This record gives sequence, C-alpha cells and structure tokens, in this order.
Amino acid sequence: MTAELPVTPQQRRMISIFMIVGAIMVTMDSTIANVALPHMQASFSASQDQIAWVLTSYIVATAIFTPLTAYLAERIGTRTMLTFSFSGFAFASVLCANATNVETMVLYRAIQGATGAAVFPLSQAVMLDINTKEEYGPAMALWGVGMMIGPIIGPVIGGLITDLWGWPWIFYINVPIGLIAAVGIARYLPDKDLEDQPFDMMGFGLMALAIGSVQLMLDRGQSQDWFHSTEITAQLLLFALCSYMFVVHINTHDKPFINPTLFRDRNLCVGLLLSFIVGCTFVPAIALIPLFLQSLSDYPARLAGLILAPRGLGMMMGMFVVGRLIGRVDERILIAVGLVMSALILFRMAYFTPDVDVWTVVWTGFVQNFGVGLTFVPTSTLAYSTLAPRFRTPASGLYNLMRNVGTSMGVALVFTVLARGTQANHARLSEDITPFNEALTGPDMPDRWDLTRVPDLYIFDMMLSREASVTAFQTAFLLMGVVTLIVLPFVWLMRHPQEEKGTATPQEAPA
Repeated sequence: MTAELPVTPQQRRMISIFMIVGAIMVTMDSTIANVALPHMQASFSASQDQIAWVLTSYIVATAIFTPLTAYLAERIGTRTMLTFSFSGFAFASVLCANATNVETMVLYRAIQGATGAAVFPLSQAVMLDINTKEEYGPAMALWGVGMMIGPIIGPVIGGLITDLWGWPWIFYINVPIGLIAAVGIARYLPDKDLEDQPFDMMGFGLMALAIGSVQLMLDRGQSQDWFHSTEITAQLLLFALCSYMFVVHINTHDKPFINPTLFRDRNLCVGLLLSFIVGCTFVPAIALIPLFLQSLSDYPARLAGLILAPRGLGMMMGMFVVGRLIGRVDERILIAVGLVMSALILFRMAYFTPDVDVWTVVWTGFVQNFGVGLTFVPTSTLAYSTLAPRFRTPASGLYNLMRNVGTSMGVALVFTVLARGTQANHARLSEDITPFNEALTGPDMPDRWDLTRVPDLYIFDMMLSREASVTAFQTAFLLMGVVTLIVLPFVWLMRHPQEEKGTATPQEAPA
C-alpha cells in the first residue's frame, strides 16, 4: 500500500525532522513561560490574575484558530500554511520578547498562539500522508515526541534561560528554530491540489465565542465569586447559546465549518474524548509540580524545572515501547494500561507533602509520563484508522482543538480547586485557633507563642496557610486521577478498521 502523498525516503526523513522540530518549538511555548512568570510579573508590575493571562491567552488563541487549519490548507496549500505558521511564530516571539507591559504581552502571546495553531493538525496530517497505513504507529510515535516532549522541557529550559539571560530570551530562542523549520518545509514538502471551498464565517464565529466565553468564565470565576457575579453568569449564558447555535448551524449549513459527518465515526469520537481528558490532566500536572515545589518545599526555580526533565525521558520511553508494540498488541489494551498508570501516579501525588524528596518527584513523574506515552500514540492511531484520507486534516484539527480546550479548561479548573480549597481548608483549620483553646496554651507549646499577641497569631496564620495549601494540592492531584479513570470504559468502544465493515463511517459518507 502506498502513502497518500508519495515522497522519496530522503524527503520523508527531512519532512519528519522539520515537523518534529517545529512541533517541539510550538508546544514548548505553552509551558516555557511558567517558571518566568514571577520575573515577568515584577517587570510589568502586574497582579497575579493579570500575569496568568500570559499563559491563558496563548492556549485560548491556539484553541480558537486550530479549526481554521483545514480551510486555510485547502485554499493556500499545506506547505504554504506551515511555512507561514513557523515564520509567523518566530516573528510573534520577537514581539513577545520586546513587550513593555502586561497588556501588550498578552496580545503578542495571543498572536503567537494563533500563528502556531496550524502546526498541530497539519503536522499530524502530513505525517499520516507521507507514510503507509502499516507505518502509522511508528509515525505517530515519532510525531508524538514533538507534541508531548515540548511541554515537558519547557519549564526546564525556561528556568535555565531566565536565570542566565533573563526572560526575553525564552522567546528569542524561537527565532532560529522557526526560520529553520519554515525553510525546511518549503524545500522538502510537496503540496496537494488546492480546493476553493467557501468559508463558514458564522460557524467559526459561534465556535470562537463559545470557547472564549467559557474560558473567560473559568479564568475569572474565582476572582469574581462565580455565579454571584453578573459577568460570570452572562459568560455562561453566552457559552450555552453559542454552543447550541453552533450545533444547529453545522447540521443545517451546506458547507459547515466542521463537517458533522466526522462524528459518525466511533473511533474518532472516542479519540476526541480521550484527547480532551489527556489535555485536562497532562499539562495541569506539569504546571502544579513546579508551583508545589517552589511555594511549599522551597525549591529554587532552576531545580524545580530540572526535576521535570525525567518526565520527558518517561514520555520518550513510553512512545518507543508503544511504537514497537503497535500491530502486535491490541491498541485498546495499551491505552487502558497507560491511563491506569497515569491515574495511579496521580493518586500517589495526592500524598505529597512539603518534605517530599527529589527521588519521589522524579520517579512518579517518569512513570506518569510513561503512561501518557502509552496512551497518546495508539489513541491517535485508532482515531484516524477508519477515516478516509480527505477527512484527516479536518479531523486532526478537531482532535487538537479538543486537546487544547481540555488543557485550557484543565488549567483553569485546577487553579480554581487550589484557590477555593486553600480558602476552605484555612477556614476549617482556624476554627479552633483561639487563646481559650487549652491545647494551644499548654506546656508543649513554644514559650514565644502567645495567642493574645498579633505577631504570634501571624505565625500561626502562616502555618495554617501552608497546611491549607498542601491539602488543596493533594485534592487537585486526586481529582485529576479520578477524571483519568472515569474515561477508561470508553476505550473499549473503539474498534479496529477490520471490525468496521458494514458500518456507516465518514469513509462512505459524502463530502
């Protein structure tokens, strides 16, 4: 069986290299700013809520513009679109490095996310097009290295560069990488025939409003006291209305923004769900670990970032193993094993305390990401295995949209759990902290603590806040583990292509 896009072996190797390099660059920027946020906050004199948008704006812009990929690729060509994405990402990185306030940084990060949005679905579609169906497993494993390693090494590289040269250089390093990837793709990737498809502006607008409103609601809900706020209530109503209108629109429009026939494929639908769940747990876990270590265990930023490095090794080993096992072992078993491993490690992380040792953080991160590596490749393989080639690009855009939306929602929800959990735990722990509690005034208490004095009450408050934060972190890890296990039964709804005979799928559906 030949590949959909015939290329020479040399072209295949070079295209794969430049695709992986570009994917690492784009995915790395989703987390590279994590460690540098305190430095940016000081430079811009920004509040915690304001500086958080440096991360959120990038993720939301990527999620909104990802579904545009299929339309633009058909109009201007995959090669042109990827060349523009890599070079545009490099230019946006220069803008970010020269931002003078938090408002311009958020704008430039949004431009970065918008220009890099096409890299995820197009690189995946190209890797499928240049390989035969028998080579899908190894090809997806190779592509997955770039997709999943980027967020892992982001905090490591970000911490080192910030300490050595300052935070602007975490963006400057994208310039040579982006330009090299752009030149390489323009040189080696052949283009497909172009199609002049009309653009569904109404569908795109409704989808963008739905994603934007729900993200704003999740990000600002905690600071605005959730549904006691008119703003949050209005955002929820806007999300519900736009979502309903979007579903009606794509099922009634002649040329909808997202082809509803894609949802006839059971494998793709389950793959979308798994992609969403992986997004909800993978990146939020990476964001929580450095924060836990720096705020509660007093780790320096550089060490907190370096401790995440073994996670990348676990991911690579998981993908290497699964690349060898695909075709020999049922992909659903690999996905289930990966999900269970990831969930069990998240449950183990729910027992982390401030005195957790480095080795425990390292091996738990390694095993968790090994499980994610086992899950990611077979999920991608099965999700596209029953699709006709012409559906790959729009399906890939939808697949990556779900992952990005899951990531943005997961980050927002996890930090909400942290904030509300810390408040609730502090209130519960402080109920009995009074001068009239004999347990706090007995001979076992230090002589310097006098609960009738404000300085000593302040010491107690710091201790309670620390304990409240620890419990909130543990709750967040536990919640992510539960969510990972809940999705496990859906894995067995996926079927192999040979089991799909006689079933209506997008392969038989009209365009």
